[in-house]
Amino acid sequence: MFRKRVIALVLCLLALLSLAACGEKRSGYYITSVGLDARTIAVSCREGDPLFETLYAATQVRIADGTAAQLSTRWFGENLVNMEGKIDALSGMEIQPGRVLVVGYDPSTMPLSGRDAKEEPLGFDVEFAKSVCELLGWEYRAIPISSQDLAIELASGEVDCVWGGIGAASDSGVQSFTYMETEYVLVSRRDARVKKAKAVKDKSVCYPQFAEGAAETLEIADRAATAVALGDTEACVAAL
Repeated sequence: MFRKRVIALVLCLLALLSLAACGEKRSGYYITSVGLDARTIAVSCREGDPLFETLYAATQVRIADGTAAQLSTRWFGENLVNMEGKIDALSGMEIQPGRVLVVGYDPSTMPLSGRDAKEEPLGFDVEFAKSVCELLGWEYRAIPISSQDLAIELASGEVDCVWGGIGAASDSGVQSFTYMETEYVLVSRRDARVKKAKAVKDKSVCYPQFAEGAAETLEIADRAATAVALGDTEACVAAL
């Protein structure tokens, strides 16, 4: 019964999991915006850490040389990176050779970042960060974290930066730069054609754990027959 009436509140990157652009129908799904503010995706470092400027410049280079667009198109069907590139951004900068960059990432935000069957990190952000490390001559090493623990993980020194499905931080002692925007959408089967948040009444709704705040704002639990948080975006789409 749950599978027949389920609706998913998920984070949409316009071509989420190759389903459809927001407000369109494709592959048996209907996707519509719920009117919440866009959520930025960012890279965060400890405030004052020279690493921030290095990663910012290297990201600009990877955008200018087309790497970011190539990865975005492969994961999302189009280029969704909205940061401006600069091919000579690293010119004149002193780069520490042979560094191991320890990156914190949220494994629940596929297709931005997640884990495969062998628990290895994968996703757009993972590959984008790896490409930046390759450019700098660094080794990439990933540690799964929760987005709520971003500032704690950085302050502890357990990670050098946070890059993987996590937005810009407003915490003291953290600095971030953004490179992409996403938005929350409702995904239903085409025959349901759910066009607004109020239409979830008497239906079952699922959403990834990182979207709990959005679900509260939309009063999903009060409106739906049942509402449940699943592990990630892919789990929600699978439930449809």
